[in-house]
Amino acid sequence: NDALLAVATKFLQTIPDLQDNVRSSCVDMCQAFHAGSKDLGERFKRELKRIYYSTPTSFLELIQTFKQLLAENRKKISSLKSKYEVGLEKLTTTEQSVEGMKQDLIALQPQLVEKNKE
Repeated sequence: NDALLAVATKFLQTIPDLQDNVRSSCVDMCQAFHAGSKDLGERFKRELKRIYYSTPTSFLELIQTFKQLLAENRKKISSLKSKYEVGLEKLTTTEQSVEGMKQDLIALQPQLVEKNKE
């Protein structure tokens, strides 16, 4: 169990912008998943008479998959955030343009009234 802790801590240390308490929870999660897979492997053997091995390599693959999924989701969220910010900027620009057009229309109102009288 200490070896799993050390390995998970080492490999998860390379993830940027991950708070220490979150990193610690991720280490615990990886350990729990690995232990759970061993337990399920034993159950698999008992019930189906098939052997499943949960190896150190599978633990490293679990950590690598976690890192990959985290990176993908961070990228998606960053992209969505960027789209939101661009959209918000466009809304602000449009609002300013509409306000300018309103002022122009108010300024032209007397001329429009005069033209309608003719």
